[in-house]
Amino acid sequence: MIKQLMLMACLILVFSSCESFNPTARPLSNISPNSTPALETIQTEPATIPTIQSAMTQLPTLVPPAVFSPQGPFLAFQDNPTVPSKITLFDPIQAARLVISRPAGDILQWGVGGLSLDGQYLVYYSGHLDSLTDLSAAPAVPQQIDLNIMRTMDGSIVFQKSLLNKVYPQNFLMAADSIIANSPSDFEVQGYASRSDLASSLLAAFTAFIYTNSWSPDGHVLAFASGSEGTSSDVYTYNLDSGVMTRITSGPSEVYKIIRSPDGNWILNSGIYNVGEGMCGTWYLSAANGSGSSGFSMRGAGDHSGIRGCDFDEWVSDHQALVSEDANGRGTFNLEILDIHQKSIDLIWPHNFHSFAFDPIAQQAYISTAGEPQQDATYFQQGTYLVDPSTGKPVSIAPDMLSLLYLGWGSRETIAGIPQDCLENTYATGQIAGCCKKTE
Repeated sequence: MIKQLMLMACLILVFSSCESFNPTARPLSNISPNSTPALETIQTEPATIPTIQSAMTQLPTLVPPAVFSPQGPFLAFQDNPTVPSKITLFDPIQAARLVISRPAGDILQWGVGGLSLDGQYLVYYSGHLDSLTDLSAAPAVPQQIDLNIMRTMDGSIVFQKSLLNKVYPQNFLMAADSIIANSPSDFEVQGYASRSDLASSLLAAFTAFIYTNSWSPDGHVLAFASGSEGTSSDVYTYNLDSGVMTRITSGPSEVYKIIRSPDGNWILNSGIYNVGEGMCGTWYLSAANGSGSSGFSMRGAGDHSGIRGCDFDEWVSDHQALVSEDANGRGTFNLEILDIHQKSIDLIWPHNFHSFAFDPIAQQAYISTAGEPQQDATYFQQGTYLVDPSTGKPVSIAPDMLSLLYLGWGSRETIAGIPQDCLENTYATGQIAGCCKKTE
């Protein structure tokens, strides 16, 4: 344990330009018609919504008063990780801070996760939503979920959108009928006893993940989930500059996650039909401008009882990402490289793993694992391995290290990792001196 803690202290900051890499990948053949986005553009009026003021507080600092600027750099944090009432933006250079208090009204979801990358806008969700058991009857209390985009500097609302279908929740019965009749390629009918059972499953998935959204790198375009136009939720974008809302996808599944590519040109979204332990979705790729010309669906490269790729882990270049698959009660396994330019996904780690870090300079991944038995009756040993994504070949570098403290890196800026020579020298000599170093 002491040795592991000492190794964790040796994390370095590496400043990089995040060069892209090009592992050998195999093209996918399962092109799904459900992934084809609907090319629908909707012109909206961005400035016709009444202004709602939230409480803004400029706190005193130890230096002469400074004006907070959302241009950054700043640290964003909330006062309560579960139900925050305040979000603070702190500028460490100007020693100024801006405290944004929870807006008035019924707030369903809000937090730092909805902050635009430039800090100028914050997304939160308001309305009223109850658990519904009888899908055939109208709810006693009208249901409503509104997406709100608030300007952080003055608390004004610049965009508001209702996310529920006009016949909610009966639209999920309509969705179930369509799914049963058309049998989408990524849908498995097993486990659903009836039409009502499937509709209830869709409703649960919708209400759990309707709050997902993702900002473009410039902070001017929001991608979000909405069920207002179809029987299931789909991906939309709203451009703050033009006031144009565009429908990006149109499919039978419910939106689970929305991920933007680092260059802002692509949107990945995962679609699911149920919510619960071990759930897996199918990833869809769409052009962020709504053209949809490069849309395709992706499933995991590993052959493990048909389990599909589930979790998005991180981008490693502007067009390549690490994704992984899950299994009930067995941890995480099958780390894969997803290439949105090649429309391919390639398996690089067919084992469970506890954590990993990717070094964009050396184009290598550090993966820690608890070990596992293999099909040939051998045992894959625990520890931390160095893996070249182009070959997938693992090299054991720290047999006793089962977890990596990985801080991540900003877009083409920084990464925290452990250099290979540091680990090798430490385990060879048992000493920590001279281990940590900074590479420009």
